[in-house]
Order: sequence, then structure tokens, then C-alpha cells
Amino acid sequence: MTKVTLKKILQDNWQNFLKKKIKRIPKVIRADVIETVEKAMDCGRLEKGYTEYMCLECMESKRVGFTCKSKFCTRCGRIYV
Repeated sequence: MTKVTLKKILQDNWQNFLKKKIKRIPKVIRADVIETVEKAMDCGRLEKGYTEYMCLECMESKRVGFTCKSKFCTRCGRIYV
């Protein structure tokens, strides 16, 4: 069974929502809503930037993607609660 996350649901349905339902969001907050959702979808993606840590003993490295720091994000929002 595949784990379904809010991030996955947004990625699968966001473009369809923008096409069909974006007009339901008041113009005053529309840009902020779009920015917030897109930041949450990109949270932790290595393509958007990362920090690389390297063990000086074994020379193994690990890349950790930057977070979005948004209260809307299920990963970052826990910090603010």
C-alpha cells in the first residue's frame, strides 16, 4: 500500500485546481495562496537547494533539501505548533 501525503495530493491535483477553481479564492489573497501551496509542494526538494553534510572519517555525504518554513506545510508547520 502506497503512503498518501498531503504533498502528493497537492502535486497530483494543483494544476487542475488552478484551472477550474482558482476564481473561488478572493483576489486579495489569491497570490499568497498560490505562493504558499507551491512552496509547500517544493519543500525539501534537492532541485530547489540543499546543504551537503560529509563525514570526515568515512567520506560519506548526505544532501538535505531546504525546507519552505511555511505554517501550511505538514513538515514545517509542526515546528510552529
